[in-house]
Amino acid sequence: LHTKRLFGRTLALALLAALAPAPSGLAQDAGREAKPSARIVDRKHGEEAQIRLRSEWFFGTRRAGTTDDTQLPGLRWQGVLETRGLIEAQRARRSKGIDAETNFWVEKGPAPSNFGGWAFGTVTGRIAAIDVDWTNDILYVGAASGGVWKSANDGLSWESIFDGAGTITVGAIKVDPNDPNVLWVGTGENVSGCESYFGVGLLRSADGGATWETRNGSGSSSLDDLSSFADIVVDPRDSNHIVTGGRIRGCTSGSESSGGLYTSSDGGITWTERIAATQIYEIKQDSAVQNTFWAATSGGIYKSTDNAVTWQLQTASGLPVGSTGRTELAIAPSDTNVVYALFASGNSGTELWRTTDGGASWALRSSGGNACDGQCWYNMVLRVHINDPDIVYRGTIHVFKSTDGAQTWTDLSNNWGGSQKVHQDTHVLVMHPSEPD
Repeated sequence: LHTKRLFGRTLALALLAALAPAPSGLAQDAGREAKPSARIVDRKHGEEAQIRLRSEWFFGTRRAGTTDDTQLPGLRWQGVLETRGLIEAQRARRSKGIDAETNFWVEKGPAPSNFGGWAFGTVTGRIAAIDVDWTNDILYVGAASGGVWKSANDGLSWESIFDGAGTITVGAIKVDPNDPNVLWVGTGENVSGCESYFGVGLLRSADGGATWETRNGSGSSSLDDLSSFADIVVDPRDSNHIVTGGRIRGCTSGSESSGGLYTSSDGGITWTERIAATQIYEIKQDSAVQNTFWAATSGGIYKSTDNAVTWQLQTASGLPVGSTGRTELAIAPSDTNVVYALFASGNSGTELWRTTDGGASWALRSSGGNACDGQCWYNMVLRVHINDPDIVYRGTIHVFKSTDGAQTWTDLSNNWGGSQKVHQDTHVLVMHPSEPD
């Protein structure tokens, strides 16, 4: 491969693996189980070496491409278009009965995993996004590096609906509250580190995920350079009013760059940057006073009272500001003056704060190990019970519940190992609107 095109092509290779002929050890003969391939790694002594080699491969192939950040979006997009073209060609072949019965993949999991002193039960990879069409009971999930999946039977079976999108890394999903056939997906998992795959911006489907189109706009306020997405809000009063945001990464040097918060009034045709030069982690609209929006960022908590146009950094009562790191928030549905905020780097470490008057004043509720059981720089999520503003769920490594407004917590999870039922590290929680328990 020519080095100038290497970055865009290597991005496509992850998806193209499914289109290539099967390795000799993985092809299945009729009625016979596949023989193990020599390429399958023996993990009985742990997985540290494989993790290191995987990282070396990922960084090495990308360093060889270009040192000019301005070339990267075009190279990534070129890889996406090439991938889409090959996927469509494969579909066309199958529609004509060519390779229709060929299965290039052999199911290898979920399976237990261990490395170092850590052992995991039979769990799968992480889920980055969940949304539900409650009217039709259709569940959508987005995998960190596994695309978007759809279930019409409460998760008993699943259909992949993102194979032709050009990327399989997902950060956010939103079902239009006014039209459940309209789906929005922000591509790129919103975690730190350049080892995470880049997305290709914001995608929209008008047919329940059958087809997708980009809605990144153009010019200086386009979303093309957002390499990951934190959240998508579709205004229930006007589906053309969209609020979204995430982060921008400059991974030629291995360093992280800033992100921003954007709004659109025409369904994603054009965008305006509203909060600049900060990483976005959460965006929420007040369900009672719908011109009010909240945003959790790497610089603190912001609030807008004019429909997400202007934003004010919240500083009352010594609320953490500045380099707060990963920050999450949750609004109490039963009393939207109650808002919780969890900071990975508060005034003196991890801190969880609450306001009961819409941000006029704040109080510290938990800190340190009582606010986070580890790695809140990487993953955490907050949700408030629909009927009780004092009941809070916190997902960090384990899942915790508080019934006294985030002062004390009960661990709802079980530990690593053979008894493990849920993937450790909680990234997203969804609460049923009529069954809050």
